[in-house]
Amino acid sequence: DNSSSSSSSSSHLYKLFATAFRRNGCQLNVDETRQTLLTKRNEIEETCSAFCSAINEYTETVVVTAAALEGVENLEQFPTRTRSASSSITGNDDDDETMTFDIPLKAPYTVPIFQFAKSSATRQLVAVASARKCQDINTERFVSTLQLRHECATLLGYESHAAFMLDGNNMAGTVERVETFLWDLVDQLKSHRD
Repeated sequence: DNSSSSSSSSSHLYKLFATAFRRNGCQLNVDETRQTLLTKRNEIEETCSAFCSAINEYTETVVVTAAALEGVENLEQFPTRTRSASSSITGNDDDDETMTFDIPLKAPYTVPIFQFAKSSATRQLVAVASARKCQDINTERFVSTLQLRHECATLLGYESHAAFMLDGNNMAGTVERVETFLWDLVDQLKSHRD
């Protein structure tokens, strides 16, 4: 039975190579089509890089009171702390109700809030602000990348980018199967939202 396992391994290896060959456009007969594919893939890389750079360079913050951060430890990790005008009027500088923090919308600062802040309103405020950062410039990049990925997939003979991504993935199967799984997951998680 050593020969049957060797044959099975060879067959599996052949399928992997054939899939890689097809996914990289090696089957394309026209050099112009192959060059178009490479140009579009380079555009995708440049667009994704600009998208990530915009997020990494984003400097806006969300202002949150110390009381709203109840449950989050080590509040001194947040870079800017200020006292409200009312604390200087009352002379009560130790009042957590009047202390505010400028929360940068970067993972080292937002993750502890998502995990430990007792206030769902605080978690929601930070989540919405995080989701909207760079929206004005990155939305166009996002849409452009989706379009370019679809164009690349169709150049390679796939129905969509999703079909391209699932080619050779035996576990996920078809686009329809993945969509059904994801919608079932959404339905199951609806009751766990804040």
